Amino acid sequence: MEEENYDVMFFVNSAINVTGRSLYSNDERWEQTKKTLESIDKYCPNSVIYLIDGSALPLEEDKLDYLNERGVRVAITGMMPEVYKISSTISTYGIGNSLSECLSFNYFLNWFLQNQQHVKAKRICKLSGRYQINENFKWDDPNFTDKYVFVKHHQSNSPRKEELGLTGLFVVRCWHMDYSLLHNFKDVIANVYNDCASLGIDAENSYYKNIPKDKLYEVEKIGVEGYVSPVGVYENE
Repeated sequence: MEEENYDVMFFVNSAINVTGRSLYSNDERWEQTKKTLESIDKYCPNSVIYLIDGSALPLEEDKLDYLNERGVRVAITGMMPEVYKISSTISTYGIGNSLSECLSFNYFLNWFLQNQQHVKAKRICKLSGRYQINENFKWDDPNFTDKYVFVKHHQSNSPRKEELGLTGLFVVRCWHMDYSLLHNFKDVIANVYNDCASLGIDAENSYYKNIPKDKLYEVEKIGVEGYVSPVGVYENE
């Protein structure tokens, strides 16, 4: 199979069709998702997009047709029994979202590493669906070499921070890593899922706990904007 090479590979984790826990209707979430894709085309044209959708409800044919026409590679994880069991019963944002997203990501990464080895990029960006990258998004800074790049961390807000020694949390709407770190990240996301499932902490706290600090580079602006679904607040990070 012919090798494909890009500047940035986007892993867009998504839940386009949800069951009522969002401030936005599924039609509004779809329109936001289209703006996500348009922003990638605008600010990072030499890229490939994998949309990992963990929706509790199936995606309609017209949406799948739209994604295929744009060249988006779609991985449907929401109908997998373990993901569906979690996502279909979530009524409010919290640990359940972290569990379903991490589980979806785990399934996707296993598939990707087995079937997409011919697809290469200089960096991989994890972008939450319905947010947009903007003019502050940078992928080619030499300081990023062999690093995970996150916006500067916050102090842990976990009720168990003292008990578990949690010292920080990452906002995970957008972050990126060297392609060389992909296998390392497979271990990270497995640990994040285990933390959410066994310790009852959210992914934001667990990401900071599990990202190797010698592989970490923090920035003031990561280059993402959009409306946070649980509260409707606009963020530009």
